[in-house]
Amino acid sequence: MLKKDFTYVIVLTHDVDQLLLRNYSFLSREFLNFLKYLLLSNLIRLFKGRIKFMAYVNSILTLASLQFVKIRILLDPWENAIKKLAKIEMRFGVRSTFFFIPIGGMPGYDANGEPAHSSRIARYNLANHKNLLDWLSRNGFEIGVHGLNAHIGLKFARDELNRLKQLLSSSNEIGIRIHWLYQREEMYKIFERAGFFYDATMGYNDKINLTNDTSKPFKYPGSNLWVLPLHIQDSTLLGEWRMNLSPKEAFEKIRSLLQVAKSLNAIVTISWHTEHFFAPRYWGRLYIRVLEYAKKDGAKFLRAIDAIKLFADENRI
Repeated sequence: MLKKDFTYVIVLTHDVDQLLLRNYSFLSREFLNFLKYLLLSNLIRLFKGRIKFMAYVNSILTLASLQFVKIRILLDPWENAIKKLAKIEMRFGVRSTFFFIPIGGMPGYDANGEPAHSSRIARYNLANHKNLLDWLSRNGFEIGVHGLNAHIGLKFARDELNRLKQLLSSSNEIGIRIHWLYQREEMYKIFERAGFFYDATMGYNDKINLTNDTSKPFKYPGSNLWVLPLHIQDSTLLGEWRMNLSPKEAFEKIRSLLQVAKSLNAIVTISWHTEHFFAPRYWGRLYIRVLEYAKKDGAKFLRAIDAIKLFADENRI
């Protein structure tokens, strides 16, 4: 059990699947989908009441600015979203964990060890963003690995961990979450041998879920690797390829889960993708609403590493 000076713990995490829109060519599928979402999809969402009018205005302004983003006159909307998101959390007095993909330009392997779909590619080179990592670290945010191939074997896991360590001024006790939540039974042994402190992959892409068994971090029998279960994802609730809920419907789902968390005195992990926080999807409004609700509800907000250590200290594990 956790101390009762709070009702439950929320672990705030962000998967950085994409960091630079300008790395996509104007004719790429990803860039064309971005344009379609700004112009057409958001217009439909406006009429359905799923975004505010000013969000659609911002959508059009973003569309008009893209040529200047490509030639580096204006800030890249995806890269800029990370600092804007971090500053919002700082105003709330909370900090989160950002998981970055250490290898760009390749899709990696799926859970069966086969080549993954090309849409899994991260088109950014993390080594070019050391200043961003330093800024996040200086301001109290945690940096972890969003694993691409680490679930496949020890060589891959060590490589991805070392790539991140080389970019961090402090590199103790680093955690991992596999991109697209690919999971294999033996990967926990791989992560422990590679030197990771915890794994935050355990969860679902197609539902949000909290049970007594997943309400706290745990160690696998005979292992020193911590497992931090994932309970809520933005794309699960709001993505048109998943549940496709309205922000209001999604909030009610989250609120109901947090009431379960209160009854269990649970540690609840949320994952919110940085590239969806502002343009083109504007899922950040729901995230802010969840922060406001949970603070009033007596929740404690922690980074992944801090939540695990809190549970370990109080249970002497």
